[in-house]
Amino acid sequence: EGQALFLSLAAAALAVGAALVWVFGSGRPVLHVSEADVQFLAPAPLPRQALLLLSLLRTTLGIAFGALVMAAYTRGFAPQFWQTFVAAFVVFSTMQLHALGLAFWKARRAEAPPATRRLMRLAPVAVAALGLAALAWIGVGIYRVSQIAAVADPGSAFRALPTSLAPWASGFVPVFLLAPFRALLAPALAPDMRSFLVSLPAALVILAAHYAWVLRTNARFEEAALEGARRRAARAEKREGGRLHGLPSEAQRAVVPFALPPQGRPEMAVLWKNLMRRRRSRLRGAAVWWAGATALVFVASAALG
Repeated sequence: EGQALFLSLAAAALAVGAALVWVFGSGRPVLHVSEADVQFLAPAPLPRQALLLLSLLRTTLGIAFGALVMAAYTRGFAPQFWQTFVAAFVVFSTMQLHALGLAFWKARRAEAPPATRRLMRLAPVAVAALGLAALAWIGVGIYRVSQIAAVADPGSAFRALPTSLAPWASGFVPVFLLAPFRALLAPALAPDMRSFLVSLPAALVILAAHYAWVLRTNARFEEAALEGARRRAARAEKREGGRLHGLPSEAQRAVVPFALPPQGRPEMAVLWKNLMRRRRSRLRGAAVWWAGATALVFVASAALG
């Protein structure tokens, strides 16, 4: 019961996040390809989705590495290493495809005729209503938990939560409205191998549906690729400009973290260089500042407690 309750809460949080992206997300699709890829691949006799497939391949490799790192860090909490890796890869890939498909969809809506545009505006309204329903469902659960905690001691209330919240967790919102989100997150929260294998096909179907949605879009991939290349060039130019225009003054150049001796261990030289690159400040002053801040937080916590 506790596992199912946590799955429903995670699905509700994911639904609220999806609603925020649908309502406030940008309509500019960005593909992870360079201008050289556009110049060489766009005129070539390749399928129209070549740039999109190249971008998805590069993104998939990054997602796989992120899922691998997550599986390594959560190895002591998950039943199996590869189970966490597969579940995280499916969830992260679906989220990335959903964001890309939504950006293409919004770009397509901006170029649609007025009548089609009015019909397409109903989709964000429906998703926003879903997010509000999930948010209201979470609010009702918080209110019920506060009622349970008010009539019982903390230990008894905590043990009685799964049973007391069972009618709330099996209502219309978590069972029907949040069903796709629950199916996507179910492999990641499966307690054992059997539950993981049973819930994995539904999550893969959702991932495949998002992949088909992105491939079937009619947006112009070349413009999306150029938009991504333009953003990367702007970030690189900003970094270079910050390095040129943000040079330290004569007084700042005399400020060093600590005196670096001409001879010693190379690790100290690497540490000194990284501290200089991060911020020009003396370690003694930083240590005094952090000690004062820690003492202030300790005193405030003791006073409020």
